[in-house]
Amino acid sequence: MKLEKHWTVSLILLVIAISWCKVMFEMSQILNCGIDQRTLSILASLVENGVNPEALAAVVKELKRESDALKVSVQTFISNFWL
Repeated sequence: MKLEKHWTVSLILLVIAISWCKVMFEMSQILNCGIDQRTLSILASLVENGVNPEALAAVVKELKRESDALKVSVQTFISNFWL
């Protein structure tokens, strides 16, 4: 009986966690954050484990900025190479 209760509580917590992840992802989509569900889950875990959310947001913004700049550089290189 005790084992059944443990599994029931675990299942309820899992359903809540999945629902929360879906809500966070929908919010990120509405805000056009460009973050996939896996990345969002990792970011949420980092915050839950004590990482400063503002510092984490700054890092994510910087990484996105660098990624975008790299994509432009690669596209420019490819365009120039084929001309």
